[in-house]
Amino acid sequence: MSRSSTRTQSAGAGGWTVRETRDRDEILAVLNQDRVYAAYGIGDLEPSLFEQCEWALAEHADGTRALALLFRGLAPDTLLLYGDARGLAVILAGVMRPAQAYAIFTDEQAPALHAHYALAEAKRMVRMVWDASAPLPPPSPLAFRLTGARLAEVQSLYRLYAEAHFSPYQLMQGVFYGVERDGRLVAVAGTHLVSETYGVAAIGNVFTHPHYRGRGYAQACTAAVLRDLAARIPTIVLNVGADNAVARHVYAKLGFAEYCEFHEAMAYRRRS
Repeated sequence: MSRSSTRTQSAGAGGWTVRETRDRDEILAVLNQDRVYAAYGIGDLEPSLFEQCEWALAEHADGTRALALLFRGLAPDTLLLYGDARGLAVILAGVMRPAQAYAIFTDEQAPALHAHYALAEAKRMVRMVWDASAPLPPPSPLAFRLTGARLAEVQSLYRLYAEAHFSPYQLMQGVFYGVERDGRLVAVAGTHLVSETYGVAAIGNVFTHPHYRGRGYAQACTAAVLRDLAARIPTIVLNVGADNAVARHVYAKLGFAEYCEFHEAMAYRRRS
């Protein structure tokens, strides 16, 4: 899908019209139907991230809409699906056809993805959202703000974290805190994105070096990131593995409530 061109595909008897879009207001109207689940898509409307996005919109004659986002700012590309599964199936059959992508989707949307992609490394995830009425965690003397000057150390730590979805721009543009012990960085928590324009942020890439676990360092870092964001961002979300009971408990203690479940998986395009 080219960023400079606009293609429209009609689905005939199905009643769907599918097209690329770069209209932020049009995109936001779909995403605002479920701001918590769509927080990543909303944050990607920020100018610094929007240029790394490709969007496709499906509209039905009855007014139903579906939206797909292909984000190219991370490796591999990330495919995020929003809205009606029937419309998403038409999008993936036509104007958005990545050869492979890291897909994020709900149970209801799974058939649309399965129709065109083989899935691997699937994980069931939980979206959590911060309860703004909850008391903020107290500041920790352990956690300190990380800047771009510590990029090499952050990258070195994340090499031990196979599930990290990190790119240097996140450190430069976002909010990261770390804990240092024995002269090195041993724990970190940060943001996937921060959008003051649209009032959303996503906390992620929370990790502690295996030799330093069980000491509360990840919680201290996450709490520091949360405190930094809470004064200016009304919608703060994070993702956690559905089977990670310990992390879910820690995030609940920080004031996060479980919102919904979804899936993440590598998606590989089936041969036509």
